Amino acid sequence: MAHKPTDYGLDLALVGNGRTAALVEPGSRMVWWCFPHFDSDPVFCRLLAAGEDKGFTDVVLENLAEVRSDYLRNTAIVETVLTDANGGAVRITDFAPRFHNLDRIYRP
Repeated sequence: MAHKPTDYGLDLALVGNGRTAALVEPGSRMVWWCFPHFDSDPVFCRLLAAGEDKGFTDVVLENLAEVRSDYLRNTAIVETVLTDANGGAVRITDFAPRFHNLDRIYRP
Protein backbone atom coordinates (compact mmCIF):
# COMPACT_ATOMS: atom_id res chain seq x y z
CA MET A 1 0.00 0.00 0.00
CA ALA A 2 1.36 3.44 -0.90
CA HIS A 3 2.07 5.88 1.89
CA LYS A 4 -0.49 8.72 1.92
CA PRO A 5 0.57 12.24 2.90
CA THR A 6 -0.83 13.46 6.22
CA ASP A 7 -1.33 16.84 7.84
CA TYR A 8 0.07 16.08 11.31
CA GLY A 9 3.76 15.81 10.46
CA LEU A 10 6.12 14.20 12.91
CA ASP A 11 6.17 16.97 15.51
CA LEU A 12 4.90 14.71 18.30
CA ALA A 13 5.46 14.60 22.06
CA LEU A 14 5.77 11.28 23.89
CA VAL A 15 3.93 11.05 27.22
CA GLY A 16 4.28 7.85 29.23
CA ASN A 17 4.78 6.14 32.58
CA GLY A 18 6.71 2.95 31.78
CA ARG A 19 3.61 0.84 31.07
CA THR A 20 1.82 2.85 28.40
CA ALA A 21 2.55 5.87 26.25
CA ALA A 22 0.74 8.37 24.06
CA LEU A 23 1.83 10.53 21.15
CA VAL A 24 0.49 14.08 21.27
CA GLU A 25 0.55 16.75 18.55
CA PRO A 26 1.48 20.36 19.45
CA GLY A 27 -2.20 21.44 19.73
CA SER A 28 -2.77 18.72 22.36
CA ARG A 29 -4.41 16.31 19.91
CA MET A 30 -3.72 12.77 21.15
CA VAL A 31 -3.05 10.75 17.99
CA TRP A 32 -1.77 7.44 19.39
CA TRP A 33 -2.37 5.66 22.69
CA CYS A 34 -2.27 1.97 23.53
CA PHE A 35 -3.87 1.01 26.85
CA PRO A 36 -3.20 -0.52 29.32
CA HIS A 37 0.19 -1.65 27.93
CA PHE A 38 2.51 -0.67 25.07
CA ASP A 39 1.52 -3.81 23.16
CA SER A 40 -2.25 -3.37 23.65
CA ASP A 41 -4.59 -2.37 20.86
CA PRO A 42 -4.66 1.41 20.34
CA VAL A 43 -7.44 3.48 21.86
CA PHE A 44 -6.47 6.39 19.58
CA CYS A 45 -4.89 5.51 16.22
CA ARG A 46 -4.82 8.70 14.12
CA LEU A 47 -1.34 7.77 12.83
CA LEU A 48 -2.98 4.98 10.82
CA ALA A 49 -5.95 7.06 9.58
CA ALA A 50 -3.94 8.70 6.75
CA GLY A 51 -5.71 12.05 6.56
CA GLU A 52 -9.13 10.87 7.71
CA ASP A 53 -10.82 12.79 10.51
CA LYS A 54 -10.92 9.94 13.05
CA GLY A 55 -8.88 8.08 15.65
CA PHE A 56 -7.94 10.95 17.97
CA THR A 57 -9.13 13.16 20.81
CA ASP A 58 -8.52 16.88 21.06
CA VAL A 59 -9.68 20.21 22.46
CA VAL A 60 -11.03 22.74 19.96
CA LEU A 61 -10.82 26.45 20.79
CA GLU A 62 -12.84 28.86 18.64
CA ASN A 63 -10.83 31.65 17.00
CA LEU A 64 -7.54 29.90 17.77
CA ALA A 65 -4.64 32.31 17.32
CA GLU A 66 -1.63 30.65 18.98
CA VAL A 67 -0.51 27.21 20.18
CA ARG A 68 2.46 26.66 22.50
CA SER A 69 3.53 23.21 23.72
CA ASP A 70 6.50 22.37 25.94
CA TYR A 71 7.69 19.56 28.19
CA LEU A 72 7.91 20.44 31.87
CA ARG A 73 11.60 20.31 32.78
CA ASN A 74 12.93 16.78 33.41
CA THR A 75 9.51 15.13 33.00
CA ALA A 76 7.36 13.33 30.46
CA ILE A 77 4.61 15.90 31.08
CA VAL A 78 3.56 18.22 28.24
CA GLU A 79 1.80 21.53 28.83
CA THR A 80 -0.03 23.12 25.92
CA VAL A 81 -1.49 26.63 25.94
CA LEU A 82 -4.14 27.44 23.33
CA THR A 83 -4.79 31.18 22.95
CA ASP A 84 -7.73 32.69 21.06
CA ALA A 85 -7.90 35.94 19.08
CA ASN A 86 -9.33 37.81 22.11
CA GLY A 87 -6.44 36.81 24.40
CA GLY A 88 -8.33 34.07 26.26
CA ALA A 89 -6.25 30.97 26.94
CA VAL A 90 -6.68 27.33 27.88
CA ARG A 91 -3.87 25.30 29.47
CA ILE A 92 -3.89 21.53 28.82
CA THR A 93 -1.59 19.14 30.70
CA ASP A 94 -0.92 15.75 29.11
CA PHE A 95 0.67 13.08 31.31
CA ALA A 96 0.49 9.40 32.17
CA PRO A 97 0.28 9.07 35.95
CA ARG A 98 1.97 6.51 38.07
CA PHE A 99 -0.50 4.84 40.36
CA HIS A 100 -0.99 3.34 43.81
CA ASN A 101 -0.89 -0.44 44.21
CA LEU A 102 -0.94 -2.21 47.60
CA ASP A 103 -0.53 1.11 49.46
CA ARG A 104 2.62 1.95 47.46
CA ILE A 105 3.25 4.11 44.44
CA TYR A 106 3.84 1.81 41.50
CA ARG A 107 7.02 2.83 39.67
CA PRO A 108 7.64 0.62 36.63
